[in-house]
Amino acid sequence: MDFLLVLDYIDLMFNYFLKQSLRLIIFFQIIQVSIPFTCADELAKFDTAVSDEKEHLFERKKAYQYSSSGNNYNSRRSHHGYSSFGEALLGEVVGELFGTIFFLGIMEGGVASAERMNPGKNIDVIPRDAGEPLIPFLRLDSHYQWVDTDIYALDFRAEGGWGPFAVGIRNTRYKENLEDDTKDELDLLQIEFLYRMSWSKYFEMDIGIGALDVNGEEGNSGTSFSMPVLIYPVKNMGIEFRPTWTDINGNKIRDYDSCLVFRTDYVSIKGGYRVVKIDEESLSGPYVGISFYY
Repeated sequence: MDFLLVLDYIDLMFNYFLKQSLRLIIFFQIIQVSIPFTCADELAKFDTAVSDEKEHLFERKKAYQYSSSGNNYNSRRSHHGYSSFGEALLGEVVGELFGTIFFLGIMEGGVASAERMNPGKNIDVIPRDAGEPLIPFLRLDSHYQWVDTDIYALDFRAEGGWGPFAVGIRNTRYKENLEDDTKDELDLLQIEFLYRMSWSKYFEMDIGIGALDVNGEEGNSGTSFSMPVLIYPVKNMGIEFRPTWTDINGNKIRDYDSCLVFRTDYVSIKGGYRVVKIDEESLSGPYVGISFYY
């Protein structure tokens, strides 16, 4: 009897995911047709934009300060100074206050994540359930993205850790079919250390610091910062937003990944939209994917 119940449950879950997958595929096919596509050789242009070295902000600021106009500006600023000592002191106090509150909030979030893994006698946190997508021991993601009629991307991500501490690795390979029947490829490899904060089974926010490697015709890498937010207001549905900012050769790369998730224990399917942008060049489009977590 129990075996028949298990089979019924498997059949129910299979039909659920099949229906949701068909809906997502139809939805993103409509988006793919309706969104204007980018021009050819887009991967080469993106790679060139990353390789273009620019002065960092502090270098440009330093050069400006030593210019004649910069010297005039600094002389005027030093002449007037602050309007009052009280304003300077108030600004210092407010800055310290907000910094302290932010630091304490981060520490409290990490402690909550650890307590969710091993709640013990603490009744202030909701213990983490097996098969929950938040603060997982191990998580694997796979995505397929439509970027252009001739460009697509295969994206894989792995995350492993315990409570507030984890390591994430993500590799995205863009492929473009060129007019001369050849193919161009661009790889984005990101490795980051994550500090995960989760107060309940409904919400998680992380802080990630790591590096991004862009490998096309040339190889370039730089420091990255991310702040993922995962929200699951109901048991079977949630929203995930993963913004990442990277500095390579003075170029600012912005990566915004957002998706709608349909989940059950240990597995979920999702549909979203990802934008990877540098200056005027961008690789963006809808995607579908699947996730496994433990």
